[in-house]
Amino acid sequence: MKEKNRNIKVEDNLKSMQKFDDIDREMYKKAVMLIGLLITLSFVLLIILLSNIFSLHYFNEASAIYSTG
Repeated sequence: MKEKNRNIKVEDNLKSMQKFDDIDREMYKKAVMLIGLLITLSFVLLIILLSNIFSLHYFNEASAIYSTG
């Protein structure tokens, strides 16, 4: 009887560990996806910022050339 109870406890422990493993995998996947999304967004914002800076710089040079010419 004690051996049967031990086996049941071990099986319950294994089931709960597997459940936590599944939860950990899902959390890990979500965390990796979130980090990837944040990195992608930061690169997009950096490209937009740099393109705006260079276009303003070019626009200022072009307007200076046209105003003197």
